[in-house]
Amino acid sequence: MWERREVAEVKDVLINLVALDDLLVLKRAAGRKVDLEDAALLEKFVWGRFENEIREELVQTVSAHPDFR
Repeated sequence: MWERREVAEVKDVLINLVALDDLLVLKRAAGRKVDLEDAALLEKFVWGRFENEIREELVQTVSAHPDFR
């Protein structure tokens, strides 16, 4: 997990952040109700964002095609 961490700088202080995939693993492994609920919400957010990116890319690809009118 350490190798996949994100590093952010806030007010000249470096902060290590767990990668999203690892956070989901940790939340599921904890097994507490609140952690499982958090993991489910994070997965919905990630998949929703991913679907939006795919949708936008598809629209751009189709719009750029010469036969698209």
